Amino acid sequence: MSFSVFIYVIDNIISIPDEYKIINLFLFTIVSYESSSMIYKLLAKTSIIDKIYYFRKSKEQEDGESS
Repeated sequence: MSFSVFIYVIDNIISIPDEYKIINLFLFTIVSYESSSMIYKLLAKTSIIDKIYYFRKSKEQEDGESS
């Protein structure tokens, strides 16, 4: 996320002429890709945590029924 903040600050400090707005679009694309990548990683980690929790809970129920 620090890269996104860096790009935002650079974009505000350096005035990009209209002829080179494609650079701004390119920077926005990089920031968007990084943000979506971070969200995907977060969802993947959350999903893994949910699967582990479900496995432990089902294992505890099986152990409780067998006792």
